[in-house]
Amino acid sequence: MAVAGGLALFLYGMKLTGESLQRTAGRRMRKLVRGLTGNRMVGLLIGFLATLITNSSSATSLMVVNFVGAGLMALEQGIAVTLGACVGTSVAVQVIAFKISQYALLLIAVGFLISMVFRKETWVAVGTVIFAAGLVFFGIHLMSQGLEPLATSDVFVRNIIQFNASPWLAFGAATALAVLTQSGSATIAVLLALLMHKGAAVQVSAVSGIAWVIGANLGTASTGVLGSLRSAADGKRVALAHVAFKAIGGVVCLLAVIRFGWFVRTLDARGIANVHLLYNLVNVALFLPLLWPLAALCRIVIRRKPYAMMSLEEIESSRLDEALLATPEAALTRSRSEIVEICGIAREMIEHCIDTLEAPDGRLIERIKQSDDRIDRKTVKITRFLTALSRRNLSWQMSEEVIRQLSIADDLENMGDVVSNTIVGIALKLPKKGKQIAADDLDRLRTYHGHVVEFTHHVFRLLVEEDEEAARMLMMRYEELEEEARQVRHASMERMSRGAAESLSASAIYFDLQYAIRRIATHARDIVISIET
Repeated sequence: MAVAGGLALFLYGMKLTGESLQRTAGRRMRKLVRGLTGNRMVGLLIGFLATLITNSSSATSLMVVNFVGAGLMALEQGIAVTLGACVGTSVAVQVIAFKISQYALLLIAVGFLISMVFRKETWVAVGTVIFAAGLVFFGIHLMSQGLEPLATSDVFVRNIIQFNASPWLAFGAATALAVLTQSGSATIAVLLALLMHKGAAVQVSAVSGIAWVIGANLGTASTGVLGSLRSAADGKRVALAHVAFKAIGGVVCLLAVIRFGWFVRTLDARGIANVHLLYNLVNVALFLPLLWPLAALCRIVIRRKPYAMMSLEEIESSRLDEALLATPEAALTRSRSEIVEICGIAREMIEHCIDTLEAPDGRLIERIKQSDDRIDRKTVKITRFLTALSRRNLSWQMSEEVIRQLSIADDLENMGDVVSNTIVGIALKLPKKGKQIAADDLDRLRTYHGHVVEFTHHVFRLLVEEDEEAARMLMMRYEELEEEARQVRHASMERMSRGAAESLSASAIYFDLQYAIRRIATHARDIVISIET
């Protein structure tokens, strides 16, 4: 009971530490990961730092699988980050190996006090991290206490001798436990708890200790494998590379110990922690120089269906993969890129819709209709995707970003509907009713439309650049467009008051067109407001 309870506290403490750190620094860390260059050393360092922040190499690996699968990171970069994550998790094991369990309850008390007294999110996160660290060390203490009867048992010591004689038994047990707990650190912590007990008559051979470390590391790679099952081909390739260098590095370490480990017969808790660090450093030394060949091999082993053989529906569906929901920042980045793509479609529709008024072109009208259908399809997928994401445990910044993207997608869909249903709809009705817009009115409409097109182009660019000064300038420009709309309407009404027959015959249609173009500007203005908030 004590062992199970201690393991549960350990896992919960590790999870709570990672969540608290991610709430305060996770967004900046993910931006760093997304902004990686092709430099393998930068990727290694980012993976190391990311694991310190998430307190879990499994979480970092899963995040990398989702980023690479979503096309937000190159495969080679993802492998480099995963290598760095493996080194980062060694830091946690080094800390656990320090015998400071007697301070666990003090850490719990201090962390609880800080999180209760302070209301600022940063201080609450600091208190939670300290509290969670206390849970981790208290869990180690409980496991050590629970293992006391075994550690001092002659029967158990004889079984350990058999355990030492069979490294494959150690490897299998550690792998199974790591897969079950989804934590290599927890698996190694169980062995550390046994070795750290003062009255223990237990010694672990160097070969069996390394086998346990390798099994724990290989088992924790299962998190990335499971996370990649619904990912794109590149996501699966990262998971394959993770398993490959864990396994190959493990074989190299075992062979080295068998050949040269005669001078180290047994390992204590500190020895296990050092072996864990050394094992991951060996992996870095072996595979960092072979990053590109390893990536190429993974591409050969796991092939993806060529885009030429995929329908447009399949391509669009693969971009908003539900597997991304496990990594909210990757999900938001992907949905944002889909929104930017909608901007490109809407931009072309808005720019060419005015050409349908003078001489309706069947091919142009059909292209506009198809573009509107594509925008509708994409908006439905984005809305479902973001709605599913909103049900996750998100920080308030991410929740606001979800709302912002939903609002922008809705405005873009409305723009497409205005063009396809109203402007093109009017263009189709003009020949049937035998009417046409006065030349002067059409010229004014074209000028106003050109200014609105220019305004929407700047708004769409703002969606990528997010420049606060540019946003303020665009809001001022919108007020100028509103004044221009009033002038355009007033000029047409003056022509009507003078009795111009051509204006009277098409006045209602003209005003509908002017209002439709104005609605496009209004929806663009609403996008600026969403970006600013």
